[in-house]
Amino acid sequence: MTDLTTIVSSLTGPSAGLAQTSLLAGAAEAPSTGRPAPAGFDSVGQAFEASVLQPMLAAMLPPEDSAAWGGGTGSSAWRGLFAEAVAAELARGGGIGIAGPVDAALADRADTLTTDNR
Repeated sequence: MTDLTTIVSSLTGPSAGLAQTSLLAGAAEAPSTGRPAPAGFDSVGQAFEASVLQPMLAAMLPPEDSAAWGGGTGSSAWRGLFAEAVAAELARGGGIGIAGPVDAALADRADTLTTDNR
């Protein structure tokens, strides 16, 4: 589980530069991890789950040149936005079980860091 914690921390920590992005601007603190929850999500784990689900969903969607996206130059944008929106809703609705373990690992790490710094 430590490897997952390291990966998630590198993606969400201040050293990753994500603290300056609009996604995290004005975000509420996630109670279990002490880390900011990205806007629109209850926790960092939920946002991470959405980012995992997005490419999976994109792979299942019709191709960019399909009539489903309306054709034209914006087809790829619509396809990507659709995959992002569906992934976010799936994660908010309970997802596939990734958010809980990620949040637990981050909370454990936060507890360890707090204990080590005393």
